[in-house]
Amino acid sequence: MAHTQWQGGQQGGQQQGKLSDKDILQDLLATHKFMSDGYHHAVLESANEEIRKTLTDMHDEAIRSAKDVFDAMNQRGWYQVKPATTS
Repeated sequence: MAHTQWQGGQQGGQQQGKLSDKDILQDLLATHKFMSDGYHHAVLESANEEIRKTLTDMHDEAIRSAKDVFDAMNQRGWYQVKPATTS
């Protein structure tokens, strides 16, 4: 099995099995989204209030972390969004 190493400072795309900063941030964001979805479902299905509170806290932390990753990507131009329009 090949070992992939992180090569800091690259501007996107894989090069010779090394992950770029963009690749790593994209993977982190996808992971946070996946985790948040799982926590969300677990919170909705929790009958025990103590467990529900713990899962809610974990869900909130996943959302905060995803926002941090999104901000880092957006600042670098790697995750562009169009502003919402009001009509």
